[in-house]
Amino acid sequence: MTVYYNYEAQTRLHIPWMMIIGDAVTGTLEYMKFKKEAEVSVTVVDGEEIRALNKEFRDIDKVTDVLSFPIGDKNPDTGEIVLGDIVLCAEKIISQAQEYGHTRKRELAFLTCHSMLHLLGYDHIEDKEREEMEALQKKILEKIGYIR
Repeated sequence: MTVYYNYEAQTRLHIPWMMIIGDAVTGTLEYMKFKKEAEVSVTVVDGEEIRALNKEFRDIDKVTDVLSFPIGDKNPDTGEIVLGDIVLCAEKIISQAQEYGHTRKRELAFLTCHSMLHLLGYDHIEDKEREEMEALQKKILEKIGYIR
């Protein structure tokens, strides 16, 4: 398992962000019984950067909390499955933690887990899909110790 970590945001989270992301990535893959060697890239950015990405790739001109870019190809150099890229917004992690009444650690773990499920093919467009994803997220976060 390879996780590439990038912190490009000026906003600081003041938490062990790499450890939390690693916990969420690994915990999600283990819970979902993903047996192949995998590679994920995770980048933390500021609001304006994620807004630009959201506009470019989804044609939505607003700040969002997380974007997932599934890839699914095999890395010819390592043999790992490149699951994709995750882009997290530092300001949203802070504001949503406050809004939902939990820690920044829990919000970062939640958003990473949520995005990992997207990279594994899950979505939440239909109510049934949303309910399934929410149940998985809750179980995974409980298992890795990031509870509300």
